[in-house]
Amino acid sequence: LKISDRLVAQYRSAMDIVDRNDENAVTVTFTSAYGRSHVRSGSFLRTTDGVRRFAPHEILAFLGFPERFTLPPELPLANGWRLVGNSLSLPAVRVALAGLAFEGPAASMNC
Repeated sequence: LKISDRLVAQYRSAMDIVDRNDENAVTVTFTSAYGRSHVRSGSFLRTTDGVRRFAPHEILAFLGFPERFTLPPELPLANGWRLVGNSLSLPAVRVALAGLAFEGPAASMNC
């Protein structure tokens, strides 16, 4: 998951790097290009060992997926990033759906 210092130096101005010790850090949207693109595809984490990508399971946790939701362990990392990239935040979806007033035929379907 670690990014080489050379790549960080090369793309630093276009990378969103958050510090693991910053309580107010906010990550940006993770896209399906995360892992293939070093710029504008998601945030990176600064640690004492350098800068690294977030693992797919960490991204799922940010998006509110329960811990029991896992990707197959044999799934290649690049495929995991593609699958979780551009996903919806489950808490945001819950709030949006709770605020909808269903009328007409859909109301009887318990949507």
